[in-house]
Formats: sequence, C-alpha cells, structure tokens
Amino acid sequence: MPATLSDTLRSAAQQLPPIESDDFGARFDSFGNSRLVLIGDGSHGTSEFYRARAAITRRLIEKHGFTHVAIECDWPDARSIDHYVRQHPRRSKDVPTRVFNHFPRWMWRNEEVQEFVDWLREHNAGLPMSQRTSFNGLDIYSMGASTRAVIEYLDRVDPTLAIAARKRYGCLEPWLDDPHEYGRKSFYEGSAKCEVGVIKMLQQLLANRIELASHPENGEAFTDAEMNARVVRDSERYYRAMFHGDKTAWNIRDTHMFSTLSRLLKLKPGSKAVVWAHNSHIGDARGSSWDEPMRVMDVLPSRPDSYERAFHDTGIPAFVVDLRGMRTEPMLQRFIGVVYRPDTERWSHYIKTNLADQYDAFVWFDETKAVNAFETAQPKEAISKGETYPFGV
Repeated sequence: MPATLSDTLRSAAQQLPPIESDDFGARFDSFGNSRLVLIGDGSHGTSEFYRARAAITRRLIEKHGFTHVAIECDWPDARSIDHYVRQHPRRSKDVPTRVFNHFPRWMWRNEEVQEFVDWLREHNAGLPMSQRTSFNGLDIYSMGASTRAVIEYLDRVDPTLAIAARKRYGCLEPWLDDPHEYGRKSFYEGSAKCEVGVIKMLQQLLANRIELASHPENGEAFTDAEMNARVVRDSERYYRAMFHGDKTAWNIRDTHMFSTLSRLLKLKPGSKAVVWAHNSHIGDARGSSWDEPMRVMDVLPSRPDSYERAFHDTGIPAFVVDLRGMRTEPMLQRFIGVVYRPDTERWSHYIKTNLADQYDAFVWFDETKAVNAFETAQPKEAISKGETYPFGV
C-alpha cells in the first residue's frame, strides 16, 4: 500500500516537549544561522502558537544573537513597546498611550505577549543599548497615529518643516479616524488627491536626513519619523486600493511589511530578525494558488482533503517537521485570521497550497486553546482592571 502523507509526516516528525520546557526552543537551533526567521500562525489568537513562537524567539535571541523582533502590528504601537523593552529615556512623564487600542485588541493585548515583552525587557537590561533587541511593527493601519507622530517630531526639531507636514497631511485629516472612508470616497470619485502630498512629505523628510538625524533628539528619533512617514504614504495607497476588489491592497500591505523589515536590517549591519505574522504573510506566496466582540470559538474538524487532516492523522499531539528537501502535493490548507466564519469555512478559510514550497518547517499542535486576552469588548470598552505597562494603565 502506498505511503500516505500522514505516514510520511509521522516518519519525519520530531516530537516536541512541553512549550515551557527549556528543550523546546533548542529544537529550532538549526535555524539559528539564518538572518531572518519568519514564524507564522495558522490562526490569530491561539495560545499555543503565541507561546511556542515566544519560546523559539527567546532561544534565537539568547543563543543566536537575533537583534529585532518584528511583528504584524502597527509601527507606533510597537514603538511604545520598544521603548519599554529597550528602556529608552522618556521625554514625558505622562502616562503612555494605551497600545494596540483598536480592533482586534486581543491579538496582541494578551497575557502571552505580555509575558514575552517582560522577558525581553529583563533580557535587555543587562546589555548596552546598542546590543538590546528591538521590538518593531510592520503593518500599515496606523495612518492617523503615524501622521501625528511625524508632525510631533517635526514640531520639536524643525518647526518650519512641521508647518509643511500639517499642510500636506491636512488633506487626510477628515478621514484619519476612519481611513476606510477615504478609500471609499477616492474609489467613487476616481481621485487620489492626497497621494502627492504624502509622497512629497516623505521625500522632503529624507532629503533633510543628515540635518534632522544630527539634531540632539538623535538619529533614532529620525528613524521613527521616517518609518511613520512611510506608513502614511503606503496606507494612503492601501486604503484607496481596498475597494478595487483585487489583490492590489493585499500586495501593498505585504510589500510595506517587507520594505519596513528590509529598512530595519539595513539600518543595523549584521542584524538578524524574527518575524511574527500570520501564515498567509510569512509563507512563500508562490506556493499558494470588523469590530465585533472577541469570542472563543470551536474550530470545525479539518477537511479530509486538507494538510491539517494529514497532520492530525499522525496521532502525534505536538511535533515539528522539517520540510526542506521534502516533496508535498498541492492540498487545501486552512488559514484563520482575526475573523472565523464556520458557515462558509471552505471558501473563507481554505486555499490550495504546496506546503513544502511555502515553508521550511511546520509546527503542529493537535489541540489548542484561545489566548488569555486582557479584554473581550472591541474596541471602546472601559479600561480593564489589572493591566500593566506598557499595554495601558
């Protein structure tokens, strides 16, 4: 009888110890010499995925010298966390802005992420600032926050350029609280009236790089402003593309993530990064042909014609399989993001992929549970009790 995919996976599987075990992260040492390690998740909000990702990342930082953690979140939110974990001197004694304070809050505002962030702060504390591992955001959704960040920076270092920024970004002002409406209006009017201004603002910022970066605020403050200006430019394009009904918006978002990551690595020669993002962002795309309250949901059993069923049928509760050199045939793969639609699961969450073409390795947990979120209401509930800095007080 020909071997099934489950048989092949079973023979190649390396069973994993408990995530809390010191041995768990060591099982991934074979990736330690890479400059980039991209760690995905098959569904946002699954505790085992978050804890495993954190354990692998701790190992890569401690034993293999990784210098950046870059995640699928907005740059300004991650910047607040970065100040915390690298212990930057704060300009203000005001209470910091609540981070990740938008849908889906539970994606990053949870105990699993808090535990890793606190570990990273403690790890960094004994190191010189130049050797501390940073925490960075790759995503594109912070048009309003990024616009304000650029203007606030320029108010401090170049008031004349700040006037120009207010004028150019003023075009977006009516939609900063709901940029989807900017995209809708642009689509129906067939216009891109704010595009020129946001591009020119980034160009002017870069043209003044040497002068601005030499300001007493230091070059890292300039880098923060530059990254935010890039977010504004790309998010303006992204929201205009959303209503075209094709892959353009998705590609703009993924290109922005890649460009942000590339910029981080270029700014620090010899640096190495761990990326946390959904499987649909971190896999090789060539291998693949909102504001509701949080709910803990049971996921339907996997389809018989899916990779997930083949992994389940190995009978091994937790394992990793190295896909480098393995051949797999195209099959359905399940992707669950921040919304799960069981009634239309086949068309909402499955696409045909070739697993070995997408990933170097695949980690399987047969049974999982939801993350321990700080709050479930999305996104304007009262501040929850018991929260700790840097997630809000």
